[in-house]
Amino acid sequence: MLNFQLGLRISEICAIKWEDIEGNYLHVQRMEVEDFSIVEDGVTAISNGLKVVPYTKSNAGDRKVYLNESAKKILRQIKETNIRYGYYDDGYVFIKSQGKTRGTTKAFSKYLYDLCISSGVVAKSSHKIRKTYISSLFDQGININTIREQAGHEDERTSLNNYCFDQNTESVIETKLESAANKIVCI
Repeated sequence: MLNFQLGLRISEICAIKWEDIEGNYLHVQRMEVEDFSIVEDGVTAISNGLKVVPYTKSNAGDRKVYLNESAKKILRQIKETNIRYGYYDDGYVFIKSQGKTRGTTKAFSKYLYDLCISSGVVAKSSHKIRKTYISSLFDQGININTIREQAGHEDERTSLNNYCFDQNTESVIETKLESAANKIVCI
């Protein structure tokens, strides 16, 4: 639910710490990556598992994301739950109930998949939630540069060309197109 309010990459959301919350903003400054070792042949890579690194996907990825009231409410509920059940792992926001360790991208993906299936909707990825968030910003008329900054994109064309889709129904689109018609030149 929080990511519908923030639009983070899945690798970023599982690396959020409580210390990253600064007033009305969340400082996105780290992400989860898969750690690999190269074996003696110099070609074969073996996974050592997932780890959090102190950087983001790009320079633009290190950013301040606005926390709206819904996001703040969800964060308060998460904190209350973590305290109630004794969930703690180095200050991370999202803790797996099993093992009480930091939630990982794999855990988030599985949870989202299971939630979609149990809700009777087509399974969606966290990336689809990110696209929905960014499209919602467009729908609200937010400036493209602000959207780019919130999304952590280097170039606004990435936000516009790859993340913007029309969330309106066909009838709403038709109504908007009708009202946008230039009535002055109509016969």
